[in-house]
Amino acid sequence: LKTEYDHPWGLTQVAPGVVVPAGSVHAILSDMKTVNINPGLGWRLNDRVSLGAGISFQYVEAELSKFNPTLLGGQIVTMKGDDTTWGYNLGVMIKLDEASRLGLAYRSKMDYTVEGTLSAPVAKLADVTADVTLPDSLSMAYFRQLNDRWSIKADATWTGWSSFDELAVVNALNGAAMDVTEYDWKDSWRVGLGADYRVDDQWTVRLGVARDETPVRSAALLTPGIPDADRTWLAVGVQYRLGKGTAVDVGYAHLLVDDAPIARMTPVPLVGRFENGVDILSVQYTHTF
Repeated sequence: LKTEYDHPWGLTQVAPGVVVPAGSVHAILSDMKTVNINPGLGWRLNDRVSLGAGISFQYVEAELSKFNPTLLGGQIVTMKGDDTTWGYNLGVMIKLDEASRLGLAYRSKMDYTVEGTLSAPVAKLADVTADVTLPDSLSMAYFRQLNDRWSIKADATWTGWSSFDELAVVNALNGAAMDVTEYDWKDSWRVGLGADYRVDDQWTVRLGVARDETPVRSAALLTPGIPDADRTWLAVGVQYRLGKGTAVDVGYAHLLVDDAPIARMTPVPLVGRFENGVDILSVQYTHTF
């Protein structure tokens, strides 16, 4: 996940004759990468019920930068850090009848203590830490084969974003807060519907739509680092089976993102509106032994 702005941006008059780049004060670069290694084990309990479990080992690397107008006449301050943590996931699939099945999946929270440095172009400022909790999630999915050609599917996912209340960058030496950003996110839902059409033994066409709820509570809590809003997904895809157990999938999704108003008052006022759009292209290769 990455957002990046040209500095300076969001010029705002905070006092007569005093203009500051308010956007840059809130965020210039927000960059987070994760790598997740997740071995899993599946167990067929009987003809109707299958169980699954996995362990996640996850690595996170983060870089955040913003403009501090009070530091040596104005400096861009950057935090860089990383950490690793463990989590788990559980699942169950229930065969309702010969044509339909129901699945449930749970993924645990991932708790990090990111360790790194806070620096400006002129010097390193401090060794810092930041506690970050990525949320748990619970998903339910339904599949039904209507006939030899058509199948339908539906899913709903709850994500516990209320665990993400603030991001506090703390001096590792004395525990003093160097920078605190309030998020106070709420739990959110995503619901989707899809259909597959089997053209022949080699080709399958897929269609889908979903509504994805933002965890951001209000314009006062929106941050330019994550200018999130409710989204509607429109997706299309195709699968080509190369042979027994081997397939290639290609998918495209266009996200219609609602406008996201921002009215963040601290550390300086930033008022406006974000207009966002997202396009996703995916390719997947599968081989079943």
